[in-house]
Formats: sequence, C-alpha cells, structure tokens
Amino acid sequence: MKIFTYNDYLDYTQNNNQQKKLSKEKREKERNIEYDIIDQYILKSIGEKEYIIEFLYSFYKKEIQDIKTIDLKKISELETKNIKNNTQIYKHMYKEMYFIIQYENQFYSQKIFEILQICMELIKKWKEEKIKSKNQNKSFRYPIIIPIIIYTGEKEWRSKKQIKLTQTEFENNGVYFSYNLINIKNMSMLKLLEKDTLITDLLLLKKCEGNIKTKMLEILMEDTRNVNKYYIYKKIKDAEIEIKL
Repeated sequence: MKIFTYNDYLDYTQNNNQQKKLSKEKREKERNIEYDIIDQYILKSIGEKEYIIEFLYSFYKKEIQDIKTIDLKKISELETKNIKNNTQIYKHMYKEMYFIIQYENQFYSQKIFEILQICMELIKKWKEEKIKSKNQNKSFRYPIIIPIIIYTGEKEWRSKKQIKLTQTEFENNGVYFSYNLINIKNMSMLKLLEKDTLITDLLLLKKCEGNIKTKMLEILMEDTRNVNKYYIYKKIKDAEIEIKL
C-alpha cells in the first residue's frame, strides 16, 4: 500500500519548482463529468463509514486489519482546499492516519494533483496544530496519508510512470507522489462479485451492460439479508427499466 508521509511533504515544500507546478495545476479548469445512477450510489457509499471500511478490507485487509468502523471520522472540509463530491477524507481517531478516497469514471491527469493538494493541506494543518499545541509530546508520531483512486472509466488509466501501484514523477528532481489505484477495468467480474461488499457490487454493475447488467442485478437482489443493499439494487433496476422505456 502506497502512502504519503511527512518526509514527502517536506521534500515537496522545499522544492520551489514543484510548488510552482502545483500552483499551475490549481488554475486548471474543471471538466464537467456526468454521473449515472450507479455512479451516484458509489459516491454516496464511499461517504458512509460502514461501506468504505468493508470495501478497504476487501482490498487491503492485511494492511488495515486493526481498523474498525468506529475508529474513523470523516473530514468534511479543509481551510484552503474545496473537497469535491467525488472525494472523501477519513481520519483515524486514535492515530495520525488519513485515507483519501477518490472516485473517477474518466481519466483526468489533473485529478492526481488534486489528491496531492489534499495531502499537502492535511499535513500542513497537522503541523500548524502541533505548533499551537501547548502539550507538545516529543514522542508523537508523524502523520501518514493513504491516497486511493477508484477508477471505472473505459479508457486506459494513464500516468507518467505506470507500475502496479502507480507513481507520478515530478520532472527530474527525484520527488515522487505515489497513490493506490483500484482499476476496475483490469478486474474480472467474478473477482468483484467474490468481494461481496456494496461498493464492489456497484463497481461490478459499472462493468456490465445490457442484459448482463439486468441478470447481475437479479443475482444481487436474490440476497435479501441486507435491506439497504436490496433497496439500492432495486432503485438501479427500476432506473434501468425506465431508461429502456
């Protein structure tokens, strides 16, 4: 699992060229992105602690096995950075650990810089609070941030340096920004189905089209143990029927 650390923050703030590059990226115009009903439920689900924790377990159980739903709190705003509706930030209540979850249905390279900006802002805020704190503890732990992008777009996810867990390299100064990429295009429907979480079920539906999507909805609706999940699948099925009509 890739993380953003306090040392990364220092490396970046000490490099004037990269500060200028980040400022330039901030001026880039946002594109209009359309969300269908499945996208909308994915966005809503990543904003719910119980759904996001089971989703994270399904991909990173070994790394976060000690984290419980009650350990997380959601950060709804930052002082100098607006949080878009496709991005959720969670903080561990008892550790200096943050999760940034961003959902993308289109490839847009500036989104990577948007996550970097949030990482920088979170650590900057932590640093300011430590300076203001009267009870400074020399044994405190520096924060770590886990940036995760969930991608469901049809086009290939492209970055300057493609590896399994993607890294973006800034010019020639050796400063890296690493993030965890969950690319649904590269995952089989069976693998998603086996994970058995609300969010992976919704991501599975994003892979399906036509009659396959209809059949998959019927399969998911056969499990009536979770009323909320059943309700969501039914709403999606009704919407799909309405579109066909």
